[in-house]
Parts: sequence; C-alpha cells; structure tokens
Amino acid sequence: MKISRSTVISALHYAVRIFIGAVIVELVMHYIGINPIWAIVSLIVVTEPQIKTAWGTFTARFINTILGCIIGIAFLMAFGLNSGLLAVAVLVAATLSIIITNMQQGWRIGPVTVALVMSAGISEKSVPDALTTALERTGAVLGGSIVALIVTWCISHIWMPPEAKSQENLQ
Repeated sequence: MKISRSTVISALHYAVRIFIGAVIVELVMHYIGINPIWAIVSLIVVTEPQIKTAWGTFTARFINTILGCIIGIAFLMAFGLNSGLLAVAVLVAATLSIIITNMQQGWRIGPVTVALVMSAGISEKSVPDALTTALERTGAVLGGSIVALIVTWCISHIWMPPEAKSQENLQ
C-alpha cells in the first residue's frame, strides 16, 4: 500500500493541532481542577484544517451542548437522580436538537450531552453535587471546542495541508 506525501502531511497536521490543543486543555483544566477528558474529546471532534469548517463544527457543538445540558439538568431537577429516565431525556434531546438547530452536523451532541450530564448526576449522591458535576462536564466540552477553534485559526495562518488549501480554493 502506497501512502502519498500529502496524506502524511495531512496526518501530521492533524496530529500537531490535536497535540497542541491537548497540551493547552490539560494545562488549563489542571489549573482549574477539572478532569480534561471531555475537553480533549471535544477538541478532537472540532479540530479541522479549515477555519470555516471548524467554525461550523464548533457552532453545532456549542448549540447542541447547551441544549443537551439544559435538558439533562431539567430532567435532574424535575425527576431527581433517576436513571430510568435517561432514555426519555435522550429522546427529547435528539428530537429538539434536530428541530431547533436544523443542522445535519452535530445534532448527536445534544443527546450525548444529556447522557454525560445525567450520568454525572446519577453517579452522585445528591442533586446539588450532580448539578455541579454536570456543569463542569459541559464547561469542559465547551472549553475543548473553543481551544480547537483557536488552535485551528492560529495554525491555519501558519501551516495548511495541501488538500485543505485546494478545498479552500473551491469554496
């Protein structure tokens, strides 16, 4: 199997952006005392070689993360630490994410955020602790997405892989 030079450059480009973003996320999250895992996952999801594509991914992720957080917290507040309602909350989030955002890209993030928020709540011993954990996870997701956008913007001004340049010229 022959691997082209542009494929190697593109792979290296993604790896460098993800590495730089992950270092930033880990340092910031460590400083504020939050587990960086959800921020790093978001960083990876939002990372794109073109700022226009990254912005679209970020926007969809931001809207659906906030929507999922609101739905998850609403279910926790209304029904308490009840794991039996997770599927219902995911259903509500999926439906509202598609209707409200009308975006093909990123609608799954709403239901995923509900699962993150409610699983945090269900694993805690009290609703206030659940809400704190849910908000920390949501903040981490949004923080990782913001770092991805900033890193994409910065690196796109320094180094863009050849196929990203050719796609940018087509737009």
